[in-house]
Parts: sequence; structure tokens; C-alpha cells
Amino acid sequence: MKDNVGNFLLDKRINAVIPHVKGKLLDMCCGSNQLVKKYPGDGLGIDIEQWGNVDVIFEDASKLPFNDKTFDTITILAFIKLYSK
Repeated sequence: MKDNVGNFLLDKRINAVIPHVKGKLLDMCCGSNQLVKKYPGDGLGIDIEQWGNVDVIFEDASKLPFNDKTFDTITILAFIKLYSK
């Protein structure tokens, strides 16, 4: 099923953010990695789950496998974590 409202809102967020991204981009909680795909520069999308097109999966944001100053811009456009017992 197509999520027209969700896709519309995603496009709005991406279009609002892209003009502010400079240099190498790290998009945390990237979901389907659309920001990195649409960003004309160098970027990497990471998430805690593989939603499709995620570049790196991470479990603990305090232990990311990147050196300091690797990225010029770091974004988190939307993040929802559902917990179930």
C-alpha cells in the first residue's frame, strides 16, 4: 500500500533540510535513506534497523564507527522507535 501522506511529509522534510546541508552528510535514523539519495554531495545514512538502502546499521549511538570530524553536517529528520514486550 502506498503511503501518499507519509511520502509527501518526507519530501517536505527533505526539501526543507537540503539547502542547509554542507559538506559530508551523516543522516542518523535515515529510514529508507532518501535524504542521502537526494543530497547532491557525499553522504551516509545510518539506522538501527535495515529499512532498505541503509548504509550502516548501529546499535549504540555513543559507539559509532567514525572518527571525529568525519562529517560536516549531521541530521536526524524523524525518529520513532516502537518498543514491544
